[in-house]
Amino acid sequence: MNWSKTSSGRWAAALIVAIGMVFIWLAAYCIRKTCHGEVGDFGAYYVAAQALCRHGDPYLFSVKPYIYPPLFATLCMPLASLPMTTAAALYVPVLVAAVLLSLFWGAREMMDRFDLPPRTLLMAAIIVVTLLIMEDRIKSEFQMFQVNALLMCLFTLSLRWLDRRPAWAGVALGLALNIKGYPIIMLPYLLFRRRWVTAGAMVVSTV
Repeated sequence: MNWSKTSSGRWAAALIVAIGMVFIWLAAYCIRKTCHGEVGDFGAYYVAAQALCRHGDPYLFSVKPYIYPPLFATLCMPLASLPMTTAAALYVPVLVAAVLLSLFWGAREMMDRFDLPPRTLLMAAIIVVTLLIMEDRIKSEFQMFQVNALLMCLFTLSLRWLDRRPAWAGVALGLALNIKGYPIIMLPYLLFRRRWVTAGAMVVSTV
């Protein structure tokens, strides 16, 4: 039994190290891109944030037009005074944190819903499998400096809170909708399932 626990602990540690190495590599890859002036979609967020700082219109045409609700451009305003490449490099840890939190909360929710034992090895294994399945999408997210990781983070957080804190689950979805329009598809689902508190909080948070 002791050998089994030791072996499980070693496997869990190995998987955690592997996960960490993957994200260190992704972060280094993105920062290297910024050193060459490649910032992907972040350029649109940056230009929109600069426009807001000048009390201008963030939706005026640029090389990469800003097509999202104004919230994310507003959140990027503290970075607008920095060079674009520096601002993009500072955005990389936000992407890393968003994806890691999404994986962690998603794995925890899956384990809870399937009544699986809360073991570190199992959680690490679920995260590794998820990374393998979503490898292409996650890599694309980092390559293009997109906002979908933030949406995924808020969505998994709302899933965690749906039964425990239904109002806060709605707030998370409303915040996600203020960043990008895709989460609107959740509103009909919440209404159909009679999740009135969550749906109401989502609408109020969006407004």
